[in-house]
This record gives sequence, structure tokens and C-alpha cells, in this order.
Amino acid sequence: MSTTVMVVDDSSVQRRHAVNLCRELELEVIATADDGLNALLQLKAPTLKPDLILLDLEMPGVNGIGLLKELGRSRQQAGILVVSSRETVLLSSSVVSLGRSDGLHIVGSVQKPLTADLLRAALSGFSPRTNAALSAVLPADLIAAINAGLIGFAYQPRINLHSRMLQGLRLVPTWDDSVFPGQNRDVLIEQLYALPQFTVLAQNFMTQALNDLASWQRHGLRLAMNIPLPFATFAAYTMAPTFLSEIDALQLPASSVILEVACWVGRDDAASILNTLLQLRIKEVGIALSIDRGQGFTWLEEQGQLPLSEFHLSAGLIERAQHQELSQFLIKYSIQLAHDLSLKTYASNVTTAAQLQRLEDAACDYVSGVMIGELITADEVPNWSKQAALRGKV
Repeated sequence: MSTTVMVVDDSSVQRRHAVNLCRELELEVIATADDGLNALLQLKAPTLKPDLILLDLEMPGVNGIGLLKELGRSRQQAGILVVSSRETVLLSSSVVSLGRSDGLHIVGSVQKPLTADLLRAALSGFSPRTNAALSAVLPADLIAAINAGLIGFAYQPRINLHSRMLQGLRLVPTWDDSVFPGQNRDVLIEQLYALPQFTVLAQNFMTQALNDLASWQRHGLRLAMNIPLPFATFAAYTMAPTFLSEIDALQLPASSVILEVACWVGRDDAASILNTLLQLRIKEVGIALSIDRGQGFTWLEEQGQLPLSEFHLSAGLIERAQHQELSQFLIKYSIQLAHDLSLKTYASNVTTAAQLQRLEDAACDYVSGVMIGELITADEVPNWSKQAALRGKV
């Protein structure tokens, strides 16, 4: 079933051009509008539900920015691609941020003249929101899944982007597709780590992951392990000595484990967490923050106040860089600044070849995601490592 499109542009020439480009890309144009008010009136019809709206910013009457605000109020679910002839890098970023702050599905922005290649690139990662994805998963649903034993974990291969060899694994919670059908897994994982009820299960996952890592290392696989943990785990004063005793008993080098603090938002117990992080870091345990927040130097400055060993590029920033020049600059200079602070850099959600190339050009150290490999079990790790070594690249 093809993606359905609505084109909103006050220029009849530009509308026809956009319609022709959509047809060239096998997109089905089901409506057009010559200004924001006309678009709003058409979208009130219950039968008009486009998957995507191509939106011109500069129009008389209700312009593109005004239309975005109205679409946010009406909780429009269509993806929106912003198109403008006078777009700048900062304007693009501002408009996209405005739309997303109102809960809109902003796909990105492109500058006129619109071409088939530009449109194809802008929509490369786009998928329409499904009805299943629109029904929110409540904390009670997640807690029920935890209590029913429906949440497990797997490993995400993480490669050294310079050598293209397997560097380590990252622990990722998993569940059967039937548990939360149609839902965004990354969003649900973030919600999981924010739940106090998930803390014990996350600690159990960590214990198993450390045992798996020790087993691989005994068999000659010198790998590292990234383990996200809820922030509350680090607030306990016994956390650092208990963890250090555990890895010592397993004869694991402290530097082979990177603990990620999930859901850090400036907690009231930040002093306790910082004390734990310092105790771990002084023993050479890797420390990182696992959170998709911010997209630039302010967030890097905040991270600089913690004893981190890795700087994690947000998945949102990596996705936005497909369409925004500003985000491309932020990736490049954030990595450069992190390296100046002696931090390794890691991108955990690489989904396209273009993202991988951009990160490689910017000298990112480690990457993972579907472009690198699907989630694997502990038993599959040795063979995955061997195959990666034989290929010499991903």
C-alpha cells in the first residue's frame, strides 16, 4: 500500500511540481491546498487521513508556521515534511523543533527547489504512524509485563568504527512483538528504565551479562560490555563496592564494563549517584549516560561535570542529521569536543548507510544499530565475532 500525501503550497506551479515528484516516487497524492486555512478545512474531514504532508512555510493568510501550531492542537498524526524557498540552517532547526514540541511527527525539512533526489533522501527513514502506535502504553502495562516475566534481554553488537571489528556488546531489553504490538521499542525501553519496578530486573540482567562476558573472555574474546542501569541503582551507597566485588570474582577487567546511567534528569539524589560514579571510575569502570536529551554543546557541558569515559550521541540527533545541516555540524563538533576531553564517542542507533558514513567521517569511535547487526543471544556472540573478523568490515 503506497504512502498517501497532501501537498500544501500557495504556488500552483510548485504544487504541480511536488505532485509530479510524488508520483515519480510512487507516492499517492490524495489532496492539495493553496494555503494553511484551506488545508485545515480539508483535514477536518474524517475521511482525509494522509500519511504525509508536504508543507510550504511561506503562504498568505495562515502560513506554514501557523498551520503547524493548529495541527499540533488537533493532534495531527501525519508525518510532516517542511519545504521552504528561504530556509536557512537555523530556521530549519527552529521550525522542526517547534513542530516536535507540539507532538507532531516532523519528518524533516528541505529547501526549494524540490527534486526527486531531495524528496527521496528526506523520506528515507519515514514510516507512517500506525493506529496501534497511537494508543499509549501505560506504566501499569509495563509493570504487568515485568511481573509476568515477559521482558528479557539480548545483545546489540557494537563495532569499532575505525577497524570495523566487533568491540563489544550492549545489553538491550526485549520482548515478543505480541506484547506491545506496533510500539516504538526505544521509547518503551526509556520508560522501562524510569520505573522503580524495573530496577531489580535490570540488576538481574546485569549479573547475567557479566557472567556471559566472563565466559566469552575465558574463550579468548576480549570484548567490552555496555550495561544500562536505572539511576536509582547508583544511588545506593553499597552499589560500587558490591559491583567491584562481583567483577573481581569473575576476573573481569574493570575497563571491560561500561555502565550507563539511564534516565538521568538532575536527580535530588545526584550527590549519592556522583559518589558512586567516582568510586567506579577511579577503578577504571567505564561510565556513560544513556539518555536521548539535547543536541549540542550544552548537554556535552553537563556531561563534562560527571566522571564519564564515553559521550553518547543521541539517537534523535543522528536521525535529524539526515535532513538538517545544523545537526550535521553538531555531530561533527560534539565528537571533536568529546575527543578533546579524552572521551570515546558512541552512536547506538545507526539505521542507514548515510548515518554510518557521516559518523565515520566525523571520527566517531563506536557504533551499533540495525546497520551493524540485529540483536543476538549470548550463544550467537562467538560466531558473530568470527564472521565480522572474516569480513573485515560490516
